[in-house]
Amino acid sequence: MPTLSLLLVKCYHGSSIAEPKAEYLIKDDALSFVQHNTNFTTRIYPASLRQDSSNYNPVPFWTVGCQIVALNFQTSAEEMQLNAGKFIDNGNCGYTLKPIFLRQRDTDFDPRMEELVPLLFRVKIISGQSLIHDSSRDILDPYIRVHIHGIPIDCDQKKTDVIQDNGFNPEWNADMEFRIHAPELAIVHFIVRDFDAGSSNDTVAQYALPFNSLQEGYRHIHLKDKTGKPLPYSSLFIYSEVTEVEDTKM
Repeated sequence: MPTLSLLLVKCYHGSSIAEPKAEYLIKDDALSFVQHNTNFTTRIYPASLRQDSSNYNPVPFWTVGCQIVALNFQTSAEEMQLNAGKFIDNGNCGYTLKPIFLRQRDTDFDPRMEELVPLLFRVKIISGQSLIHDSSRDILDPYIRVHIHGIPIDCDQKKTDVIQDNGFNPEWNADMEFRIHAPELAIVHFIVRDFDAGSSNDTVAQYALPFNSLQEGYRHIHLKDKTGKPLPYSSLFIYSEVTEVEDTKM
C-alpha cells in the first residue's frame, strides 16, 4: 500500500474512505495503512447505513494516523464524548499533532502489535460530589466505570461497586489498575451511571481526556453531561499514578 500510494497518488491528494472500508484496511494490513497516512491525508466518514445519525468508534482510526475522522455531531453519545476528550489539549479547536511514530515515513508501528513495553496506570476512585440525574429528581444509586480506549491491547474497563441512595457525596475508595502500551494514543473515560435493576443503567455524567493529559496525584475530575455540557457542581475525587511495569510478562 505505501509503495502503490507513492507511485499513483500526489502529495496533495487525499483519500475519503467510508467506515466499513477503513475497518477492512485496518484488519487487513494496519501497518500499510499507518504508512500511507504518513504521506497522505485520509478522511473517514460514517457508513451510508447510519441513517439514524448514529456514530462509530473513532479511536481505531486515530490509532492508524487518519487525520480527519468525521462524526455525526448531532448525536450525543460515547463516540462524541471521546471526540471531545481527544481534542481537550487544544481547547477543542483546530488540530493536534500526531505522535512521532505516526508521522515518520519509515515507521514500523502497528496498533495490533503486543510487544510494546507497557506503563502501569493506577487510579483510585475516592468519592463523588453532587452527582445529579439530568432527567429526574430521583436519588441516584451511582457507580463509576473507567474505560481505557486506544490500541486493541490497551482497551479495558473496570467499575466500582454501587452506592445505594447517595448521589450527594458517595464514597468508593476503589482501586483499579490498567496497563497502557501506547500512552500517546490512549483516552481515559470516566462515566457515572445510575444503577437500575429493572432497566438499563443511565449515564448521568462523564469526562474523557487523553491519558497523557491526566496529571498524577489527587485530582478533582469536573464532570460533563452526556452532551458535553459542564455540570458546575458535579465532580469525582481521584488519586492516580503512572509507573513502569517491572515484569511485562504478568
